[in-house]
Amino acid sequence: ASSGVPLGGIGAGFFDFAADGRLKNIKLNNTENNYFPGNLDGFLFALWDSKSGEARRLQRDDTLSLQNGYEHSRYTGLFPTAELELYDSVNQTPIAASISAFSPLTAQNVKDSSLPVAFFEVTLTNTTQEAIDASVAFSFEDIIGRGIKEPESLQEVSSNMITVNGPAWGMLE
Repeated sequence: ASSGVPLGGIGAGFFDFAADGRLKNIKLNNTENNYFPGNLDGFLFALWDSKSGEARRLQRDDTLSLQNGYEHSRYTGLFPTAELELYDSVNQTPIAASISAFSPLTAQNVKDSSLPVAFFEVTLTNTTQEAIDASVAFSFEDIIGRGIKEPESLQEVSSNMITVNGPAWGMLE
């Protein structure tokens, strides 16, 4: 899918939580200069379970990563919420997972609805009869310094914009 449910506060920018479990189309500060189209591959939830002893991404499987994802997914998105269910045959992984994501919006309250936040809730379901230990980890790619490797790589700094060998990206304040 090329997009998903946008998560973020009113006027605070957003990112799409897509049907394959990735973050896509990130726009910081709700300005044109802060748009990162496509996937943000450094964002992921990962699951480790004691039965397989391996970690896997809580995303639908593809060939972009050395770490496996899930074969099947079911996605339901209706702004400001999204639900992603991930499952495989029991032979591949003994744990089904779901991720619920939402942005808090409060009727008649622009101040609280403008907070630049999104919430994720991960639910794990053991599909076997035996006890299994499991852990979930979360990773979020650095998008503030996107394109900036070292401070000396900056060519020009003016007001709150930085130009790095090409497009300008606004800075978070």
